[in-house]
Amino acid sequence: MARISRMRRLASLPFASPTPSSTRPSLAACRTAISTPNTTRAASTGWLGKKIWKGEPSGSKDAHTQLAAPSNLPDEALERLPTDSLPEATLRSRLALPPKLIEVTPEEDVAADDATYVPATDISELVETSPFSTWWDQPGHWGEESEFKGFASVEKVTDKSVMEVYLRQATIEALSLRQQQDSLPSAAGWVTKKWREVSRSDLDQTLAAELVIQNGQASVGLWDAALIAQRLVVKEAKAKAKAKAEAKAKAEAEAKAKAEAEAEAEAEVQGEAESVEVQIYEVAETNGVAAMITPEEAREMAKAWDASWKDLVVDEQLKFAIRKRIFQTTGVLVPDARLGAARTIKHILTLAVKKPMPPKLATLLEERGVFKELSNFKLHSRKLGPIDRETAVGRWKVIEEELQKRNLPVTGTAGLPPNKERQRMEGKFV
Repeated sequence: MARISRMRRLASLPFASPTPSSTRPSLAACRTAISTPNTTRAASTGWLGKKIWKGEPSGSKDAHTQLAAPSNLPDEALERLPTDSLPEATLRSRLALPPKLIEVTPEEDVAADDATYVPATDISELVETSPFSTWWDQPGHWGEESEFKGFASVEKVTDKSVMEVYLRQATIEALSLRQQQDSLPSAAGWVTKKWREVSRSDLDQTLAAELVIQNGQASVGLWDAALIAQRLVVKEAKAKAKAKAEAKAKAEAEAKAKAEAEAEAEAEVQGEAESVEVQIYEVAETNGVAAMITPEEAREMAKAWDASWKDLVVDEQLKFAIRKRIFQTTGVLVPDARLGAARTIKHILTLAVKKPMPPKLATLLEERGVFKELSNFKLHSRKLGPIDRETAVGRWKVIEEELQKRNLPVTGTAGLPPNKERQRMEGKFV
């Protein structure tokens, strides 16, 4: 019977040798083959490697023995610049941020720098430093520039008549600024600028301006438009208002310094400050609060106006300016999705007048009176607990007396430890 001779193990083509040197290769030879780059050279010089690689194969060189490419840059450019680990927003901030690390100067260095330095011998002689929790309360760490100044009014207007008055004010002001944007340099970019708040007298003058509407297009009288535009955005008026504030602050400082010794001089300074206030009137100081109007006054004002002004057709620029102004004066913001569907002033008024939702569902259901007809239903403003249920049926007084007889707390635990069985189950108590 013919026998098949024993064949050696298969090997990859580049490593196959014509005749094995020995049946059992030595361990040293295996180590040498693994630890040297002979495999890469064999793969690149063998017939299969030549078919795959046209040139020198990648990775044939040892990456650890390769040197960096020479550079022609000077040594100053090659040096790594020191970088700050703080975020860029923190570095640009105007706030006086607390330091990360506070180091105390050694006594020897202080004595060398200051000859008048005397070490403290008692704790009362040490300088008391403020804690970190009061950092922002210390002078110089939080100024007026860091205080938040909101754009919109704090109190929202919900009355339709009052909203109509403020909407007419915003319409007249927007039309006035549009007409004066070419002749008045400060009116350029009037749509995106923040308009000043006006006093009640200025509001009455704005509402009394002549509003002419023809074929859905409106315009304001030339004299009224110029006066209103100057009141809202003129820089000279802002400078005068600043001068007014500085004069008032200076007068108050002088009056405070001479209050004890010169009472008569104090009265004169106060009189001068008041005269300065009368002379510099260009812009009314309202401290960011719009002129308040009662619903009764608003209804009387609306009766004197022709209803045709609500049919004014507004474009996108005018809609944005009016929406921004009523948000500033009334605190009501018309969403962009709804504002896009508005075409006239009447549409904007409909979108702006919206009754606010009550904070609680019980208040809303009580206002609607949905469950008043049900005799076995009662609406509560809060969630009822076990004590409320027992009180409703008259059992809570009895329960309270029994708990007091047994020296048990009526409500709470009265300092007693919690449930130990639960602690044993959770592995917290052994």
